[in-house]
Amino acid sequence: QFVMPEFHLYGHWVSQPTRAVGWLCLMNNIPFTFHEIDPLRKQHKTEEYQKISPNGLIPAIHDESMNLRLSEGNAILQYLCEKNNLEAWYPCDLPTRALVLQYLHWHHSNTRLFTIAIYRPAMMAFIKKKSPDLTEGMKKVEPVLHKLEQWLTNRSFLCTENAPTIADLSCYCELDQLKVFGLCELERFSGISRWMARMEQLPAHAEAHQQLNSLHGVLMSRMNKSKL
Repeated sequence: QFVMPEFHLYGHWVSQPTRAVGWLCLMNNIPFTFHEIDPLRKQHKTEEYQKISPNGLIPAIHDESMNLRLSEGNAILQYLCEKNNLEAWYPCDLPTRALVLQYLHWHHSNTRLFTIAIYRPAMMAFIKKKSPDLTEGMKKVEPVLHKLEQWLTNRSFLCTENAPTIADLSCYCELDQLKVFGLCELERFSGISRWMARMEQLPAHAEAHQQLNSLHGVLMSRMNKSKL
């Protein structure tokens, strides 16, 4: 008899932190039941969902085995690694773990700007069948790109030389959308470009990015039809 997984992930695959959490689960064979929460339909504002995630944000998890409800994508990544002994993704070596934590804290006010200042305004424009003006947004993210380039020029991943960590997952899922939609000239940054190519080779990349790629196809088709 099939038993449903006791671990529940709430979110949307187009959501950057949801994608990072789901991708980690897929790569490490962590079984989960996925519950789609669509922010455009205000499903994250429902009373039922806010019992899972009081702040009304995605992603969130409900781990029945621990009687735990948890939100905040980076906190979920860390929790999953500690619970499932994913040392490769969250190294026990103290200096390396400190670098991972440093990035995860830095992420919120820096890399997250790729979504806030670039991706979201672009999506709103595409939905209205308009070309986005991202001039001001690019000014905000340019320093972040240069900092990431500095880190990635002399090593293969953000915090280690040999393998990605949850810091890389969190970061990549902010940049991947810019590449898919052509919103930023990432090829200007050789270190970032090489790192993204490495990340694209990780297992389950296609599955984790299927909905993002589908959204790109739908919106670009609508844009092209509006120009006819």
